[in-house]
Amino acid sequence: MTPNATPQRLNPFALISEFYHLIREWVIPLIVLLISLIPVFMKHHLTALIPVLIIAVIVIFLVPASLRYWYFKFALEPASLVIYSGIFNHQINHIPYQRIQSVNQTQWAFLKPFHLVTISVETAGHSDTDRPEAVLSAVKASIYDQLVAAQQQAMSQPTDTTPTPPNYTINRRDLREFAMTSPAFLSVLVVLLAGFGKLSERTKQQLINWAFSSAKQLNVFVILGSAIAILAVFYLGSIITLILTYYGFNLTRQGDHLIIRRGWFKERQTEIAIDRIQAIRLKQPLVRHWLHLVTVQLIVISNDHQDDDAANVIIMPVIKQAAVNDFLATFFPQLPSLQFTRNHDRRNFWLNWRNYLLGSALVILPLTLFWRPWGSLSLAILFITLPMASFHSHATTAQVLTPRYLLVSNSDWFTRSDYLFQRHHVQTLQLRTSLWLQKRHYGHLTLQFRAGQHGKKKAFNYLPAAQLQAIRTWYDR
Repeated sequence: MTPNATPQRLNPFALISEFYHLIREWVIPLIVLLISLIPVFMKHHLTALIPVLIIAVIVIFLVPASLRYWYFKFALEPASLVIYSGIFNHQINHIPYQRIQSVNQTQWAFLKPFHLVTISVETAGHSDTDRPEAVLSAVKASIYDQLVAAQQQAMSQPTDTTPTPPNYTINRRDLREFAMTSPAFLSVLVVLLAGFGKLSERTKQQLINWAFSSAKQLNVFVILGSAIAILAVFYLGSIITLILTYYGFNLTRQGDHLIIRRGWFKERQTEIAIDRIQAIRLKQPLVRHWLHLVTVQLIVISNDHQDDDAANVIIMPVIKQAAVNDFLATFFPQLPSLQFTRNHDRRNFWLNWRNYLLGSALVILPLTLFWRPWGSLSLAILFITLPMASFHSHATTAQVLTPRYLLVSNSDWFTRSDYLFQRHHVQTLQLRTSLWLQKRHYGHLTLQFRAGQHGKKKAFNYLPAAQLQAIRTWYDR
């Protein structure tokens, strides 16, 4: 399709997006304002004015949202995407097509009947903003095709002579397997605990007192049943969310780009340039580890801070461990064959057990001594930390596969991760040891690499000195 050089406005549905972003930026001050004004209104019997206040806030935010929408235009010129924006300070941003690294597309369900999508554009340049270089909200789906075609033409990419490019579409069984073996429901508990930690001390104490007073009136079976029921609700909610998020998951490789489509309520399309991939991560939460299932992720460079998954892109939700090499060979034929290994080093095992025992003791001893009799229940921590130490020890390995590729493995919270690095994507490599470890010929490895907008570090502890020396030789070539 031929790019349209005439400046265009976004569809009026983009007003919803502008209003949403403004409200999200000010949601915390607005909540604080509302909470602080409610006692005043109640004291002076002005509660009837609360709806008026809410309507006034909505109107106040609609005005700048409307101005942002009115002064925002875009044009697909022959050589670049041009963005016109700014209310008082007018800006014109030219984004040459050859600098565009990825063009991502999302579509909310209510926009499907109107064939409208949201397009985000990221370039090779590093950006310090929390959004991509350009976001086109509620535009015609044909704009995406025009933009991708203009980018590919500018990059002068050779056409793929393969009649059928590599393609994968998830089936219902794999989608259910992926959703049912995910530990994502536990993250809800983490969020609740984090929210509890932000409450005032008085509120915390009141909640704790209420919980204990309620527990005294209930028997053990009712308490356990309630806890199991809550976990079951979180688990089912997690399954439904993941199925809707990854519904219709499709992966295609076209030339030097991967295209990912997924989503039911919010259909999403993501394009990833191969040269932005910094590492391949093979992820196995505990249940998938037992079932020999793997999730394949890409660690990529991204400028999108609003998307939590921008730096870790899933390209294979779930696959049998034995089929991983065939999958990677299909989409990345240059990669070497991988082998999932376990660490059987006994000294590594006991060193990790020692560390986890000491960490547990720092929690258990104070609780047992100063919070009787309930503090003794903290001994249950050992039933989590000691198996975690064993799991971590078995997962910690390192292999130099070829002069270009390194495979290192470790675990976090019963989740094994195998990272495949290409040498020039490792920004820094650090080897550490101590006098005590040096005598026993052990040390620690730390790798730093790009992930998202910033660098990321991964540590691999208690590796044999021979492995560390092989990795140093590999990196110094």
